[in-house]
Amino acid sequence: MTATTRIRPPQPAQIKGSTAYTLRINRAQFWRRCRAASSPSLACTIWACVAFAACAGAKDWPNFRGPDHTGISSETDWKAEWPDGKANVVWSAKVNTGFSSISVAGGRVFTMGNQGGKDTVFALDAKTGKEIWRHQYDCPLEPNLYEGGPNATPTVDGDRVYTLSKKGHLFCFQAADGKIVWQTNLNADHGAAVPEWGFAGSPLVLGEKLVLNAGSAGMALDKATGNVLWQSGKGQSGYATPVPFTRDGRTLVAIFGLKHLFAVDTSSGIPPTTSTPPTRSCPATWFSCPPPTTRAAACGGWGATRPSRSGRAAKCATT
Repeated sequence: MTATTRIRPPQPAQIKGSTAYTLRINRAQFWRRCRAASSPSLACTIWACVAFAACAGAKDWPNFRGPDHTGISSETDWKAEWPDGKANVVWSAKVNTGFSSISVAGGRVFTMGNQGGKDTVFALDAKTGKEIWRHQYDCPLEPNLYEGGPNATPTVDGDRVYTLSKKGHLFCFQAADGKIVWQTNLNADHGAAVPEWGFAGSPLVLGEKLVLNAGSAGMALDKATGNVLWQSGKGQSGYATPVPFTRDGRTLVAIFGLKHLFAVDTSSGIPPTTSTPPTRSCPATWFSCPPPTTRAAACGGWGATRPSRSGRAAKCATT
């Protein structure tokens, strides 16, 4: 038996002349296959249909879970269904295997994929799907209970794009032409241990900082230079994208570590309840809440269901 699943966000935008960017994955399997003899494996087709903006007044979606880091669009006039029950596909582009989602900014679509032991960062024209630039580097596919490839989503900040591979390759590109502004490797250059399924949290830009879920309880780099501003231990990280919030007038980030959720002061990397930086083995006083019973919802680059994205094709469709 084969099951087909379609996953959509709440009410795709219905704005005359607007464009929706669709990620379509054909005949893929869920990240965790059913292992019981009586349970068939599931095949799914996923339409990640997020409406963005090729029209005047529509907004960009420059990072994982959107500009407000909530997964909620502030655009209005959304409609629950496509006209005639299906999207009108305008263009498609092969983006290879991976779990990177899509970022849209300045008329460009950014995503990542892996093929032949190489990661590729793609920049596509949002209206036509034509490739504007790509950057490729060596990185293993490493399928491990899922099809492998990049886990994190590109982050766009003005004229810069930041990407992170599962092995710690961190790049800052010029968004216009893909020229490398700076690059580093979180494991090789900074000693951050690679977690079992690779780095997965997408880069978070906060002011002049680039905050990453890497090491015991996160780290921050100068977004302009790549220089380390603070590093909270070098142990294995969790898999979620850091989420910013404000408490008592201070900007903190919630970071899922390997086993615990940390609230970290972005100015120092120190949790507000402690006075010393973290060690490789984090003390219990760093807890800000118990570990979740299921880690799926905390997976920053993968999403709550962790569907497979093998053989992906980026799709653009009009509403």
